[in-house]
Amino acid sequence: MAGDGSSVRFGLFPFPAHGHFSAFLSLAARINRANLTADIVLVSTPRNVVNLRRSASSSSSPAAQAPYLRFHALPFVPADHGLPANAESADTLPIHHFTILFDAIESPSFQDSFDAFVGDCTTTDGGGVVVVVADPLLAWTTAIARRHGVPHALFVSCGAFGIAVYHSLWNHLPHLRRLSGDADGAFTLPDHPEVTVHRSQLPPHLLHADGTDRTTAYYHRLISAAYDTDAVLINTMEELEPAGLRMARKNMAASRSTPLARSCVVSAPTTTPATTTKSTSGWTAKRKGQCCTYHSGHITR
Repeated sequence: MAGDGSSVRFGLFPFPAHGHFSAFLSLAARINRANLTADIVLVSTPRNVVNLRRSASSSSSPAAQAPYLRFHALPFVPADHGLPANAESADTLPIHHFTILFDAIESPSFQDSFDAFVGDCTTTDGGGVVVVVADPLLAWTTAIARRHGVPHALFVSCGAFGIAVYHSLWNHLPHLRRLSGDADGAFTLPDHPEVTVHRSQLPPHLLHADGTDRTTAYYHRLISAAYDTDAVLINTMEELEPAGLRMARKNMAASRSTPLARSCVVSAPTTTPATTTKSTSGWTAKRKGQCCTYHSGHITR
């Protein structure tokens, strides 16, 4: 528990799925290298926290190499939300149950639990800085961060191009506007006309989305909430995805009065020390409305 006025506490909140956990563990390591005194807490549901703690006993696990990392379990009973017993991760669910999981982690009770966690951090931190870093699929956390007056960032683990295309597909549903004479099922993205997508490339839940379904409503709420974040961290490098980063900046800039002028490279590959910041909390505060790149040493798939 951090306790002096110069302390920094990071609340990391990944979407409950294996690939997201791995990416957030790598991010925690990067934060620790940039600020050795930072208090880092990974937040999830009880079963996921148990599994993450158990994995710490394996020397090959990222958690085993993170003695600086603590865990906090938010109350969550899958059966209360219509999920199978013990189903607290997307990895344990068939895809047709994903909408139920989305509803569950957006439920008022779950949001209230996270609100209480952030509130406890702000009242027990002895004057230190509290920073929330959440998964884009948990973008509703922006409202909680605002309510407590703490900085907020979204961490995108899938890369710049992927998140830019996914954002455009759900925000505009361009597959519904495809000309009926287009025999091959191809269409372009309204905000990125240089990108062509084929209907065969869409997952079923997106292919069948018509703007009135629950899944579309969920993603539209997330997109709206995401625009209120202070910074976007993307698991990539400028050299790897210049076009993808331009697309991601364009997506975010379209919703803001202040355009996203540049990218902030949070870190180089993990074999090199952090050189872009001396204070991780200062980094977040200074990058209101910026799209940032982050390289974790691996790309999650």
